[in-house]
Amino acid sequence: MRRSIAFHVAPDGSVSPAIPQYGGVKGEHNVTTLSMTLSASAPYREGDLVRLRFAGGDGSVLSSDLITDYIVQDGRMVLSYALPAVLTRVGGQLGVRLVLSAVDENGTETETFLSSEAVLWFDEAPTENGTPFWTGVSEMLKRTTAASDAAAAARDAARNEKEAAASDADRAERASEAANESALAAATAKENATLYASAAMSARDQAEASKQAAADSAAKANNDAQKITESAQDIEQNKENIQTLMQVAYSLQSQKLQKDGHAPNRLLGTDAAGNVVTKEETPSYVVEEAKATAAKVLSHQSEDSFTLAWLSDLHVGNAYQVGGKWSQDETSNTEAGLGLHEMSKTAPCDVIAVGGDLASGTIMTAHDDGLAQLDECIGCLRPVTAYTPTLYLMGNHDDAPFRATADRLTRAELFSRLGRQNLLAGAVNGKGCLYGYKDFEAQKMRVIYLDTHDKNGWESAECVAGETANSAYMDACNLSAKQLRWFANVALDFSGKESPSEWGVIVLSHTPLTIHSGTGTYTANGKSYDYNTDNAVTILDAYLRKGSGTITHGGETVSYDFSALTEQAQLYCHIHGHIHAFRYAAIGAKGIPSIGCPNTRDGSERKSDDGNTYVKTAGTGKSCSFNVITIDRKNGKIYADNHGAGIDREWDAVVYSAHTNLVPTSLDTDYATVYNGVGYANDTRISGINTSAGAGYVATGIMPYARKADGTFPTLYVKGAAVDTAKSYVRMTCMQEVDGNLTSSASAVGAGSGQTAWDYWFTIETLGTLYYRLTPTDNLTAKANTRYIRMSLYGAGDDLIITADEPIE
Repeated sequence: MRRSIAFHVAPDGSVSPAIPQYGGVKGEHNVTTLSMTLSASAPYREGDLVRLRFAGGDGSVLSSDLITDYIVQDGRMVLSYALPAVLTRVGGQLGVRLVLSAVDENGTETETFLSSEAVLWFDEAPTENGTPFWTGVSEMLKRTTAASDAAAAARDAARNEKEAAASDADRAERASEAANESALAAATAKENATLYASAAMSARDQAEASKQAAADSAAKANNDAQKITESAQDIEQNKENIQTLMQVAYSLQSQKLQKDGHAPNRLLGTDAAGNVVTKEETPSYVVEEAKATAAKVLSHQSEDSFTLAWLSDLHVGNAYQVGGKWSQDETSNTEAGLGLHEMSKTAPCDVIAVGGDLASGTIMTAHDDGLAQLDECIGCLRPVTAYTPTLYLMGNHDDAPFRATADRLTRAELFSRLGRQNLLAGAVNGKGCLYGYKDFEAQKMRVIYLDTHDKNGWESAECVAGETANSAYMDACNLSAKQLRWFANVALDFSGKESPSEWGVIVLSHTPLTIHSGTGTYTANGKSYDYNTDNAVTILDAYLRKGSGTITHGGETVSYDFSALTEQAQLYCHIHGHIHAFRYAAIGAKGIPSIGCPNTRDGSERKSDDGNTYVKTAGTGKSCSFNVITIDRKNGKIYADNHGAGIDREWDAVVYSAHTNLVPTSLDTDYATVYNGVGYANDTRISGINTSAGAGYVATGIMPYARKADGTFPTLYVKGAAVDTAKSYVRMTCMQEVDGNLTSSASAVGAGSGQTAWDYWFTIETLGTLYYRLTPTDNLTAKANTRYIRMSLYGAGDDLIITADEPIE
């Protein structure tokens, strides 16, 4: 598999990422492609010379041939260069300097106006046939010098033989043979110095073709040897400057890491002798767990698959000591980064998503602690994020929301830590935003990440008085009207793609999209604020059914219109963290798969869907937890392979049809005793949220049924079984979720039961044979916390269809 490493060159010549990037394993041949993108305002002009110079640890450099594999688009230059084997075999550090030079009308280099350096590093590799690979660029330069000397010797020998052969045919024959041997030596030198021995190769070929051309071949070798000599002089002139620049860069890097709280040899930095340290030794139990995870992921990957690694809720600094000092013991998070790095060596991911709550964000988290915790989290994952595109999401803890105004992290500070990382990964978003998307053109997959803590316009002083902790504000998750417009009109716009129907979509957010919705009133100013993540589900449902509408949120109107779409991308799933457990739900009217993933760090685990709580164990492969999610597009499967403490899961990818039957989307919970893959059970009735035997009845599982943005509940359409209110066991139960548990919020029963009748909660209309429309009344609308519904009807469930706001054709 080819590895691509991307650098960006700013107008001032600075390169990002500034830290050394992982270039692969020493000895891999032509598997690492280096790309460099110049800013639109960089001083580049058509016709300028473009070359790369490679620098070793002692400052000595080599120059590549002129680079021609680049494009200029919208004023930006993008070049791509496959590192040859001679460079991938060196191991250790490798400096790559991009040099742009002006030329005059004769093609002579006159001025160097841009010289910017990026740094790569390579893992050590085994020996080949018992002979070690070269160990550094400096050794290669020594061999190049030897090649140059050999070429010069060949030139001198050929010149002497030519003069001796002027009048004697026998001597000319011997001179020709000597020239052949000299040319062969030059060719051997070229083989050891790939970049500089083309002249010697030409001399050998010409001598073999014609002995009479020996003199010309020797002259050609002389000319090229002179070029090598001139290049060597250039090397000597630049050695001291390159050495100084590299030492300054490493020093600045080390100073920043230590300033941000990293020990000198923690994950990335320099040791006491000034040598660059790229990673700690990985514990054997982490390696073994990573190998097991890689085996699972590889079994699900194919040419049509897409793989995303999800790590969230790292909560750096979650353990506290006396005096409110946050702990730097982040072993579980560090081992998660090392484990993903080890796994990626054999089962690389297309993208990594760090799904929010990087920091602890509790009442003990002061402003500077919050910034340090974000930096610490990014550092823990550096072993793998250095070479894999990584997206960072905003969590509800990351701005230290418990703190008063003066101690809270600002949006600008959060963007500087998280948003800029996303831009460097190639994401598309608005200036200063913590939401965006990244397209993967080869796989035709778009990954959209939302900011569910987007309280634009909610000033801290309006929500928190003094130093008082306000957990209600922290949990009031929100997508601003601005973000909703972007989501509908930009993120879900595939009009610029050639075949939108061939594209896939994955949506990411920190919190689930069906919790923390409502209105809050804050006593500091008496104002009320809407907070609602359900709005994103409303937009996704409309996209899937090619619908249109408006959302009123925070006093603003958000319009969306997908009615003119002729092709749509395939929405595969929504992925979230926040709940510290393994969860799954089919959300919205379309039953969109929503995958809940565990917390990465140890501690604060909660009960998962299977009833278990998966606690981490320090010092073992179960010290942390993260999920690797693979979309198998060819076979229509979604796999969530777990690393560490937890379980593996898989689902069928949803193919969206003209209507969404809620019955098979029933939840798999302790209460949904009829969940059996089809979501219903015959000869079964419900009583409250439980089931019991009932001949002639069918009971559904627990189906998603949430309040809409306008405050009402969806109209239900029922087909295939009788809503016969004359029968006692034709029933409906609406449920709400309280502290992770389901309880009844409203019930409707048939006649003769002595309980609330159907027509108190619904207006029932018969539309055809075994076909009904159930319109919620104001009595049901008043039950705003309702999230799920289940029914028992008269009949069998084989043909039962229940939809929300979708007539059944």
